[in-house]
Amino acid sequence: MSADIKVFINKNDMISAEKWSQLIVENEFELTFFPDFNVNELQGWLPCKYRGEDAGFEYYFDGLEDTMFSVENNPKLLGKDTCISFSSPYEQVNLASAMIASAILVKYCHGVYWIMDDFESGEDPIEMARHLEKHGFER
Repeated sequence: MSADIKVFINKNDMISAEKWSQLIVENEFELTFFPDFNVNELQGWLPCKYRGEDAGFEYYFDGLEDTMFSVENNPKLLGKDTCISFSSPYEQVNLASAMIASAILVKYCHGVYWIMDDFESGEDPIEMARHLEKHGFER
């Protein structure tokens, strides 16, 4: 079983892997990944290091039309044309990695969060990631 996180953005707002890595550090998270991967093309496992441990998550970059989501059924997606999916095993190092990486995209790419089975709104995504780091994931 895996934890599924989706970030919906306008493709034009997507940042480079290098900028993404920089923002992770600026937000004081201990997560690193290979900063030269193509954020628009990678489909699969994205290895990283979380607090010095090997970690990672599945990463998929898709057009909104290639997902089960639509603006008609989800008005929060108005103006969004891209879905970035993060799928992680429930192990803390992997889940924290996916949550941190997705939180950065939500905040800096003007994204909309979907976590597990619902849209999230109102909570700061960075604070959500910090909470997960501190307390773990409550299923």
